[in-house]
Amino acid sequence: MAKPKKQKPPKPPKEPEPWDVLPILSNGDPFPDKLFSEVGKALSAWEALDATQANVFSILVSSRAGAAEAAYGSIVSPASRAEMVLAAARRVLVKDDPLLPELETLIDRVGKLSGRRNDIAHGMVGQYRPLTDDKTSLGYFLAPAFGNTRKNLSMDRVVEMVNLNHLIPMQRLHKYAYTAEQVAWYTAHFQHHTWLMAKLGLRIDAACKKRFPPRARRLGQDAEQ
Repeated sequence: MAKPKKQKPPKPPKEPEPWDVLPILSNGDPFPDKLFSEVGKALSAWEALDATQANVFSILVSSRAGAAEAAYGSIVSPASRAEMVLAAARRVLVKDDPLLPELETLIDRVGKLSGRRNDIAHGMVGQYRPLTDDKTSLGYFLAPAFGNTRKNLSMDRVVEMVNLNHLIPMQRLHKYAYTAEQVAWYTAHFQHHTWLMAKLGLRIDAACKKRFPPRARRLGQDAEQ
């Protein structure tokens, strides 16, 4: 008689990546104040991350008088800023230097995170209710304006959902709607990637000084004049 097969335990639910859009919850925050506060913390944390990436660019090009930061700041697009850093790194670091793929991976991760930064920066805090019930509050969420068609469901999809449930929570008509706790979750990842970028910047700085000693750099600068 064949032995019964042992049942494998169910796999644990997959943890979301730091740049994933978090699921829309049924209930938001009871008051808007905490959500407003978390939005400010998130945007401040993102600016710290961007400034740290600018510092890596400055290290790579060995600029003086803040020239690298000025050039970096003149570029508006996060993707173009990232490409500036990578172009400098590919020129300065040798091909087999493990720092290069490490920087490429980290900048790719930061690029993905920028989508969530944009959600937070361009979202609106509002109180939500079921679609056909103006008395029941579902709490406050950070969500896109309904005029932002790219970040909301299509009208055909909305009609389909309403036909299935006329009491559908209005926050589900958006492609994202964050609570204060969810915004804080993104903030923690912004801060973690700032730390990773700063640590990598120190290692890149050490590698640049080893490959291009101060005397060699001065000779190169003198030759350019």
